[in-house]
Amino acid sequence: MLKRLVVASTFVLYSVTMAGAYKILLLGDSTVNTPYLPVKDQVQSRLKEKLKTLLPDMTIEVVNAGQGGESIGPGAKSNFIEKDIDGYHFFSRYDQVIKESRGVDLVFIRYGSNDKNNYSAGEFKIRLKRLCEMLKRDYPGVKIAVETAMYSDPNHTASKTPNEGTKEVFDAIRAFAKEEGCELGDVYEALKTTTEAGNWDLRIRSDKVTIDDSKDAAHLNDPDKSWWGNIHPNAKGIDIIAALEADIAVKLASKGR
Repeated sequence: MLKRLVVASTFVLYSVTMAGAYKILLLGDSTVNTPYLPVKDQVQSRLKEKLKTLLPDMTIEVVNAGQGGESIGPGAKSNFIEKDIDGYHFFSRYDQVIKESRGVDLVFIRYGSNDKNNYSAGEFKIRLKRLCEMLKRDYPGVKIAVETAMYSDPNHTASKTPNEGTKEVFDAIRAFAKEEGCELGDVYEALKTTTEAGNWDLRIRSDKVTIDDSKDAAHLNDPDKSWWGNIHPNAKGIDIIAALEADIAVKLASKGR
């Protein structure tokens, strides 16, 4: 009898815990998966940490499914939805991610930085809409937030700032959010605001290994500023992004599943 009560109590506890669970899926390119950072400084860890404080009664799970070099596709060397080789279409990473991540409540999508090299901003919007439709099909009731990506400080980057190349596609993301009525995580604007406030050190350095200012002194007299030209976020940049995503997650979680 005692054993039966213990089993029953365990089942009730498990049910309550699962009822409070909230699962977030992060999709995107190398600005999302950031393998060069320690796991504790990656966005899934920082976001989960913030949400533990903001949503103390919920069990939070954050899955980082980003991949470097990726675009929504098709049309690039690394596609999330599908590839087109010799006229044959076959699904790429999307099916695997869906298979491995069940019961998702909220998806953050951050593509565009690589897509801009393969198709126009207008075509990007079509692909973004298709991706959202697929997610809604496979995760009934899911909430979706689309994101812009990195801002590069003109005072700490190479002569031609990457901001010029991403403007059209980021504007397309903003327009998409407005047209489709989904949440916008304007990562670009959040990083720009922080930079203009004097906190410019939000990106790793050009050697793709240095994640802080420890080697900056050796490059102060470089003829150009390419040492600071890498667009990928460091831990400080991730913290800004995670704070933005946490605000959106709290807002959407309060609306229920």
